[in-house]
Parts: sequence; structure tokens; C-alpha cells
Amino acid sequence: MWKLLDKSLTRFERGEIFTALIQSLGLFRADWLVRPMGHWILPDEPAFRSIDDDATKHVIQYLANTPSLDGIALLGCAYKEAIDRLDLVEANSYLKGMRSLFVVIAKPFPANVKTWIGDLQAIVEKRVCRNDWTDLYASSARVKSRAKHGVAPESDARSKAIALLNGDALYRGTQYFAVAAPIVPINDRLHWFHANRHAISDGYEAAERPFLVDTLSVNATSVGRETTEDIADKLGLSIPPAK
Repeated sequence: MWKLLDKSLTRFERGEIFTALIQSLGLFRADWLVRPMGHWILPDEPAFRSIDDDATKHVIQYLANTPSLDGIALLGCAYKEAIDRLDLVEANSYLKGMRSLFVVIAKPFPANVKTWIGDLQAIVEKRVCRNDWTDLYASSARVKSRAKHGVAPESDARSKAIALLNGDALYRGTQYFAVAAPIVPINDRLHWFHANRHAISDGYEAAERPFLVDTLSVNATSVGRETTEDIADKLGLSIPPAK
């Protein structure tokens, strides 16, 4: 989270953070190279479908079970990547998920801690979501009055934290990305797919290449369509059962 609030962070560094968070949080995201063959052998897995309005619900529900700042950072990275691709529908879905996760994180804490979490949410939305790197003040962070809520006044530590977040350097810019696949919780079948991707790729190239509509779409109803288990048997692979 703190790295995302660093003004000198580049897109490449943000991508490294995103990849590391996907792995550490037990998630999976197919890149555009493996999505067609993933859809070919595992057509029922949401991980290989095109992004849609409900694609983010899997990851948001998963993150809500064990809410953390890492989860917020992951959604922040996903939001920024969607904005880079000018996919505003997907970005909005991640933004709503981020806000709901902040609510879940704050729920068990007393009022004074909820206020600090609200401050952090305001900072994240200002810097990560709105790309606004102007100086941060209590008014711009929508901070509630501590005197009104009977909480200790703003501390020197918090003032220093705000000062560190303020600055005069900003790395801006956009980059084109291929259409993204959904981020989903990893399961046994996705583990299996990753471990056997080379053998699956060979079988996919031989069997389904003529039926490709384009690089991200497979005609799953083509003549002679086989089941996942049939394909795995032909490849000599033992596939975990679907759950």
C-alpha cells in the first residue's frame, strides 16, 4: 500500500507489485497468451472468460473474507491498470470493491480507529484513483473533526505522515494493455493448468487452432467438441475434479 502512495512509482514497478500481490493473496489471473487454451480445456472456469460486469465479484468476495491492506492495494493496482486500458466499467467495479473492503476492514474497530481508516481511504482515492498529487490537507482528505468525536487531536506522527505524502514530483502516463482476464481465487484446477501448461499448449495447438475466432475467443461449440476430462485423457494428464 505504501509503495502505491510513492510519487516516484513507475508503471513497471506497479506491475511488479500487482503480480506479487496476486501470488501472495492466493489469486490467479490468466495472461492473454494462455486464455484461449485455458478456455479450451477449462471452459467453465471464470479465470479464462472475458471480463464482464460480474467478473470482479469473485476477487472482491474472496478478499472480504480476510480483509487487509494488501487486498486494498491489489484492487488499487487493478483499478490503475483498468484506467490505463481506458476500461472505465471494469475500473469502476474495482473502485466500488475497494470502498466496500475499507468498510469491512473498519467494522470491528472503535470510532477513533475508524476515523484513521477513513483518512487512509481518502488518501488512496485521492492519490491512486484520482491521480491527484496536490498537497494533502485535512479538508481535502475529508477528515472528521476529532474534537467533535471526543478523540485525541491530530498527532505529530500523523502530520509527518501527511508531509511525507506531499511532494512536487509525479510520474504520469498511460500504457496500452491487452484486454484483461478476471482475477479469481486460485483452485486445484488452476494449479493443475499452470503446472501442465506446456503439455496443454501442445494439445491445444493441434486440436483447436483452426477453430479460433480471434486471439481471445474460442468457438467452444465447434464440431467434435470434447469434454475437459476427454481432452486431459488424450494428453495423458490427470485432472482434479471440479468443485
